Amino acid sequence: MDVPVIAGRASVLRAYNAEADSCVARVRPYRLHTTIERLDKVAHTITRLGKTMGIRVAPDYHRLRVQEITLTADYRAKQDEEKERIREERERQRDERAALAEFEREKARLAKEQSHYQAALAKLHAKGDTAAAAELQTRLAEIGEAIAGVEAREANTRALIFSDDAVSLETRLHAALADHRVNKVNARREFFYPSPAQVRDLLQQIAGQHLLAYHDTAEALEWRASGTHARPTQQPSTASA
Repeated sequence: MDVPVIAGRASVLRAYNAEADSCVARVRPYRLHTTIERLDKVAHTITRLGKTMGIRVAPDYHRLRVQEITLTADYRAKQDEEKERIREERERQRDERAALAEFEREKARLAKEQSHYQAALAKLHAKGDTAAAAELQTRLAEIGEAIAGVEAREANTRALIFSDDAVSLETRLHAALADHRVNKVNARREFFYPSPAQVRDLLQQIAGQHLLAYHDTAEALEWRASGTHARPTQQPSTASA
């Protein structure tokens, strides 16, 4: 085979692979069809232009690259679904915390009113005013029912809190990392010394399949594109969970 032909084939393969790699890097679930079409056009163009030299992209190889694009899009769709699930879960928890806080305020108000009427009732009993005492007793019964109703709604709200929610996960992580705390005195200072890899291993144990992705190096696309690679002064690293 002539050297120019070999060189031409190598060049074409590099160009095709570069385009395929770009498609894999940029594909998103909603652009899957157009991304595959883009690579199809590249393969067809190579076949058309390289016909005289017998240059083409092997169909099986092209099929594998398309499969890679499809799998990548599926993976990113799962990532998007997980992010949406987490967003919805956080929103649900925020609504629950607001509801529970409102229940506590309502119970405090009713308890204060209950205490007031109980003191007044005691005075009426001391005076022997049975008619007024009976009226207050009715009001106290109504307050008791109101408190029971608030507590029932509060219990129902708490029963929506799943055992694998973000708060439980955070609590379990903090318990597992107790020996690595930065602040040994104030447990509310939630900073820890372990490496990200150690945290990853703990997440694998605790969260299991919910850990979709882990990267040792930050993507930082804009920073890398800027060409600024100066290293900051090294400081002792900590992890916050």
